[in-house]
Parts: sequence; C-alpha cells; structure tokens
Amino acid sequence: MALQWGWFLERVRRLRDLTDVDFVDETMLATGALDRYRLLVIAHGSVMETEDARRIAEWTRKGGNVLVLGIRRFESVEGDRGPEDMLFGPSPWGRKIDKGEVLRVRNWKKLSKKIEKYLTNMEYPIYDLKPDKVFGADLGDGRFLFLNAGENAAFTEVKINDRSATGTVPARSIAEIKLR
Repeated sequence: MALQWGWFLERVRRLRDLTDVDFVDETMLATGALDRYRLLVIAHGSVMETEDARRIAEWTRKGGNVLVLGIRRFESVEGDRGPEDMLFGPSPWGRKIDKGEVLRVRNWKKLSKKIEKYLTNMEYPIYDLKPDKVFGADLGDGRFLFLNAGENAAFTEVKINDRSATGTVPARSIAEIKLR
C-alpha cells in the first residue's frame, strides 16, 4: 500500500501560508496537546477515531474552537458516524458546544476570515492571512519574522488590539517587523 501525501502536504502549505501553525496528531491528542491551544483547524482527513472526536468535543466544551475545511463528513475507522455526530450533532455546518464551537467552512477565503475573527476575539496578533507566499512567525515581545518566498516584494501588516506595524518584505528574503 502506498500513501499519497501530496494532497495533505499541499493543504499544510496553504494553511501555513495563511498563518503560523503547529501540527497536532492523534497521538498528541491523547497526551492533552490541545490544552495549549484555543483554535484547531482540521484541513485533512475524514476518518477519525471516535475517542479522538470525544477528546476534541471535550476540549471544545472548555472553550476550544474547531474549524473544519473541506471535509464533508467524519466517520470512524469502522465506518460509522460517531465522530461526525459527536462534533457536529444534528447540524452539518456547526454548533456551539458549551464554551466553544465547531464550524465547517467551504473554502480557503472563508477559513481565513474565520481565523481572523477567532484570533481577534482571543486578542492574538493578526498577520498575513493571505495566500501570498509570505510566511509569518511570532517571535514574542512584539517581534515578527516574515519569509517572502515569492518573486515580488510584499507589503505586510501586524495588528493586535490598538497596536500595529507595517513593512515590506523584499522578494525571496526574510524581514523582521516590530509592533509599536
């Protein structure tokens, strides 16, 4: 059996082009890795262990938020609807689960808008969120590093609450931007 990773890797690249991400797999779920986060984006994989869906639903009850991109329905390894029902209940598009919510989004543009909404509400810095071959990273202390993998210079902006900073990242280079 040969695994086809191309589609998965393309989704990871596109997601990383929008915002800084960490990868969490099912082994990490079992060790409580989601406790460090407030937003989970599921952009690949329609098969999910029922126990993993339970862990995600429990994390959502405590205030976590889940965005699901382009996955029409989850099913268990056994082929039942358990994970879908546990996360989405009777609504295929989403629902509140106590302090958090689970939402299904149709495309990358809507995903970007929802990520921006959640990050703003959580008072996290907003930067990039565009599919532009510019990759940002939060270094802490109001410092952000941007890699421009594109052929042209790119304008970028960072904002959090009432603070913001802008800058231009030359083509195929790295630049630092500091919040004022």
